[in-house]
Amino acid sequence: MDIHRCRFVPYPASPINALAFSHQSSVKGRSPKNLRLALGRANGDIELWDPKNGAWVQELVLKGGKGRSIEGLVWTHDVEDEGWNGKKEAGRLRLFSIGYSNAVTEWDISTGMPLRNCSGNYGEIWCIAAQPRWDERQDKQSSKQNQLLAVGCADGSIVLHSTGDGDLTYLRTLQRPSNLRARILSLTFNGRDALIAGCSDSTIWIYDIRGMGRVKNTMSLGAGPKGRSNDILVWTVKTIGQNHLVSGDSNGEVRFWDLRTATQLQRLKCHAADIHEIAPSADGLSLLSAGADRKLCKLQCSNESRRWHKVSHQRIHHSEVKAMGVFDTKSISVVVSGGGDSVPIVTPLRRFGAENQRSLSNLPTVPPLVSASKERIIVSWWDREISLCRVTADMLKQKSFHDGSNNKNSMDRILIQGEEAITSVSISPDGRSGLVVATSVGCKAFSVKRPKQSLPAPPASTKKGIKIRKMEVPQSLSRCGARHLQFSPDGRWLLVVRPDSQLLLYRFVLAGNSEGQSEILDNPIELHRGEHPLPTPPSPFEGTMGEYWKSVCRVAWSSDSRVLACSDLSGHLDAWILQGKERCPEGQDVEAKPSMNGTINGTRKDVDDESQSSGEEDSFLDDSHEVLGQFWSLSKPGLPKLSTFPLVLSFCPGSTPHRLVAITSLHEVYEFEVLRGSLSDWSRRNPPSHFPTEFLKDRDRVMGCIWDANNSKKRMWIYSTTALWMFDLSRDFPNPDCAVKARSQAPVASQEHPEASIVSTRKRKHDDEMSCQGAEDQQTVDTWARSMLLRSAGGRLAAPLIRHGLGNDIKTTTTDKMQESSEMYKIDLDEDGSFEGFSDGEDEVASRSHDVSSALAEYRRVRGAKEVRGDGRPDTARKASDEEDMSGGQRRMEGIDEDIQDRERQLRFADGKPSRASEKHAHFWRTYKYRPILGIVPLDKTGDEAMAGIEDDEVLPDIEVALVERPLWETDLDLPWESHP
Repeated sequence: MDIHRCRFVPYPASPINALAFSHQSSVKGRSPKNLRLALGRANGDIELWDPKNGAWVQELVLKGGKGRSIEGLVWTHDVEDEGWNGKKEAGRLRLFSIGYSNAVTEWDISTGMPLRNCSGNYGEIWCIAAQPRWDERQDKQSSKQNQLLAVGCADGSIVLHSTGDGDLTYLRTLQRPSNLRARILSLTFNGRDALIAGCSDSTIWIYDIRGMGRVKNTMSLGAGPKGRSNDILVWTVKTIGQNHLVSGDSNGEVRFWDLRTATQLQRLKCHAADIHEIAPSADGLSLLSAGADRKLCKLQCSNESRRWHKVSHQRIHHSEVKAMGVFDTKSISVVVSGGGDSVPIVTPLRRFGAENQRSLSNLPTVPPLVSASKERIIVSWWDREISLCRVTADMLKQKSFHDGSNNKNSMDRILIQGEEAITSVSISPDGRSGLVVATSVGCKAFSVKRPKQSLPAPPASTKKGIKIRKMEVPQSLSRCGARHLQFSPDGRWLLVVRPDSQLLLYRFVLAGNSEGQSEILDNPIELHRGEHPLPTPPSPFEGTMGEYWKSVCRVAWSSDSRVLACSDLSGHLDAWILQGKERCPEGQDVEAKPSMNGTINGTRKDVDDESQSSGEEDSFLDDSHEVLGQFWSLSKPGLPKLSTFPLVLSFCPGSTPHRLVAITSLHEVYEFEVLRGSLSDWSRRNPPSHFPTEFLKDRDRVMGCIWDANNSKKRMWIYSTTALWMFDLSRDFPNPDCAVKARSQAPVASQEHPEASIVSTRKRKHDDEMSCQGAEDQQTVDTWARSMLLRSAGGRLAAPLIRHGLGNDIKTTTTDKMQESSEMYKIDLDEDGSFEGFSDGEDEVASRSHDVSSALAEYRRVRGAKEVRGDGRPDTARKASDEEDMSGGQRRMEGIDEDIQDRERQLRFADGKPSRASEKHAHFWRTYKYRPILGIVPLDKTGDEAMAGIEDDEVLPDIEVALVERPLWETDLDLPWESHP
């Protein structure tokens, strides 16, 4: 594969202004399955993240617009209602935001659009807080009602909003502070009846929101330090328990207050600049503070003296920290922080010192990058701007193509009118069908061509080599927004995914004009998905997200443009097949061409007359679903449901029959035969547990894939923001259990067969630097590495690594006047390096599932595909079996002969060496050379630009791609970098 490493795409990075978890922290509770993190950026985007026990997957991005900014985020959870059967129904989770305006916006997370706004005659909103949720188990005396929202304004007013009856309405305005210049900078609730406000005039106000909202108490911070303003800005206030409050101010001090007496208990100088956020734990014994000095300070309370001490601090950000979100339960305890460097960082709270912090990617999971491979045009987009670049042989020789310098002369730009940000862009592979751009309110199309060489071109066109013109778009497409667009490989069909996940197909035909532009037919085909039930929460107290799970997140076209597949966030897959004989626009029939799956123009040759005349098939023959004599029918039987939604969905090019590869958010790789509606034989022989451990445990989620497949090979190149992987899907992966046994028998691989030690030798350098003294420590590290599941932050540290170094004991010394006292703090760990009270039940379930799936794979490899698949079972039985295998493989394995497994292992690993049947090349390959990766797009290697500069005796590479990097130090952010890597 020929990789062109380039940095000419100026994708901007937007600072993080707000962070909020969907559920409240609880000392005894566990993490709910629908826990989500909302992340707001300065460009108006809201990202929804799923922690997934430490995997941290970006599920959806709610796009903003021009002049919009997210300054605050809160979630609310409606109370449970009784259904028609008398059972409690879970309340809905709702997301609200504020910006530089006087309006509160509620978002529809299923469509990604604003649902409603509420504004009034008050000043600009600076902060927002949500009332604690009413819980029948804890508060039986108060009335059952939804949460209230409190917003603090620049004119000193505090406004309450009601979220009852599924609406957002103005309730009342509380009493303003006596100082007319005071601004409300921070808000927090103490229970459901008390509201605490931090002001800009060195005061903290306590309100009773019942009735008219009278002021209960006020607390003063005093005057500011000499040489600075007398007013201290209270940037953040948080409650600890029921009777204590902690505040962070512009002096860099953390202050602790007693709410019963309205007095100050203690203050600590922790920062050299303003403190913007404080994240306390659920038990109120520890907290993290962050601010403008880029430090993250850990404070802990002594059980004996009830005094707070600063334990340690770290500088993990490259700019000021503006927002923090905390979620602390029995199973997960993390703090997510973000700021001007645009990178969210996950830090353990209670397990501070025993877990690594982890930096999440600031780049989107869906790459904002596409290409017209035959025209060698790379298209990228952000906000309201589109950037195009045509890769020529002369550009490849220039240094600016690779390092990003002076890239303005080689880029064409399109600025979309309006205020809405671009949601998706798609361009046909040959560029003849044009370029289509989508926002949340409409779509536009442009024709993209290279200028004619015979005509004299302007200097700008000569440099850029792209001619752009606007195309006419039907009203049904121009007046409706879309969340995703994708052209078919032949450029004849355009899939449009509406914000409500409605799927429409538009047909492109070549117009009869002299310029050869395409025309969009104004009779779209609506694709109907199968009936998929919504996932029900295990408990009504966890809440429901409604139609959010039906949001279409990934789509894929087959290489012959005859099969289309999509998936939603719940993991359900649907596929459609193109059928019928194509007619020309003039009415002449097109000659039938056999496709690769044994069909003629998408119609199966082995379908009998009875099935064609059935009522089910007649429903697809309606003229309203037909365009130029062709229609799309839902593939039956349907595909099995995935355990989680796929991050990558792609068809293997040139495969017969059509094979769809899905990579879930947990890095599980499955291959499906779409027409049969089941797993392929290869996927049955190679379950996800057979893939390399490095890939399964990689903390960076995959983003996309590139295929290098023909009749002799089937390689899939998968990339994330930091890694590039290659898997050969034409071969079976070695069983990890057999590999471990072979390495124990022959730990040193011979030079003739270096493949035998590929699993143990191909690791990152910093992983190889880990060493432990003694056989017991080494055995402990091996056991930890095999059973380690990603937890809240960056994963648990091995016990030997924690013992070596500074240790777990922390001593703090406090000097008060003439007395000096010291206390010791210890992080309690079990013998295996895990925390007390932590259950590894999921590890045991995963281990059992791994054993069963390995046994299934060995059975299928030995018996062969004919015996396993030739059992005469109907397609529905095969689908149920596939779903059972993909959900953990808990079905009983009766009749599997252990001698057959041993015989298979001996064939593949004889005396610790691979058998003769094994090929010379490795099953997989990976590199961390490229980072951070924005995206990878294919380029056609048969064009004149690709052939230029290649010698006669030089072999043309199989595929050619452009790998676009976007390092953080090359962004427009004002970061204090001392030196560039």
